[in-house]
Amino acid sequence: MQKGTAGKKDAVTIVVIALKLLVICAVVALLVASVNHITKDKITHNQMLKTASALSNIYSENGMFFSVNENGQYTISDINGNPLGSCDTADIQLLENIDTLYIIKNTDASVFGYCACASPMGFKNEVSMLVAVNPDGSAKGVEIISLSDTKGIGDKVKNADFLDKFKGKTFGFSSNASDMSEIIIAGATRTSEPVTKAVDTVLIQVSKLINGGAVNEQ
Repeated sequence: MQKGTAGKKDAVTIVVIALKLLVICAVVALLVASVNHITKDKITHNQMLKTASALSNIYSENGMFFSVNENGQYTISDINGNPLGSCDTADIQLLENIDTLYIIKNTDASVFGYCACASPMGFKNEVSMLVAVNPDGSAKGVEIISLSDTKGIGDKVKNADFLDKFKGKTFGFSSNASDMSEIIIAGATRTSEPVTKAVDTVLIQVSKLINGGAVNEQ
């Protein structure tokens, strides 16, 4: 009888411990999920702020400045805060390495340009970048938002003398060996090459949008 009673007590103890562990795990999982949700929103907002800053750098020559409103949308204004248009997400199937494609419109709803956030894989990690495109489908400008490749080598892709080489390029340029050799940075091929190809991918993506998907990718 004593052995039976002891056995029952042991079983009850095990069940109680198991239930306590289950409750603890559930609470921890809920806390982790809550933290992830808060952190995710914060990361997304910070990323949008960086993108807005990159857009402002590219379009400041046009007197256009980008910001993020309380609804998590991009807004465009002049230096005095007067609205100049909108920056809306394009409803299109995205090509590889392109995260988002935006259509930039004037206040009269006419298309002023396009821009895309892309994240090609560099030497070590993904390179977060922004490519702005003119209404005719040519490249207007490129900004590197963030990267963690080797300092003094891979991070040369942030230099203006590299990024300026893309201005005016049209889709398909990366298939031209001569164009590629002029752009690629010697000693930083494994970062500059994927960045270069990502720019071309964005130009192809925009050309597809402009031409309703009928684009010869060469």
